[in-house]
Amino acid sequence: MKLRCKMLNERFPDLTQIYETELSLSIEESTIANLKLFPNPVNSTATLTLDLEKAGNLTITLTNTLGQNVMTIYNDFTAAVPFRKDFSVETVPDGVYFIRILHNGRSKLEKFIINNRRN
Repeated sequence: MKLRCKMLNERFPDLTQIYETELSLSIEESTIANLKLFPNPVNSTATLTLDLEKAGNLTITLTNTLGQNVMTIYNDFTAAVPFRKDFSVETVPDGVYFIRILHNGRSKLEKFIINNRRN
């Protein structure tokens, strides 16, 4: 795709320049596939599973609706394999949260509801 830009010089209008450049865009597929988070809502322990198509650094955090980190669930280098992590949320207050997954520069968010009240 060609991109044409006009650079205006307000002080010296005669020096206005037009530039043309080639622009290429590529959309890389996510390296995170088959994300499952269960049970949802959760009341004590949750399980997260996903398939990683490439090895790399994997960070999984629980964030509140303000984007603040509540808990780091996992942070380490991981091979390109099916991944499973069980984690406890018993000490986390009830509410709506997000699981944020960062892997090789890509991220995914999954809504997560915690309901620790026992009937």
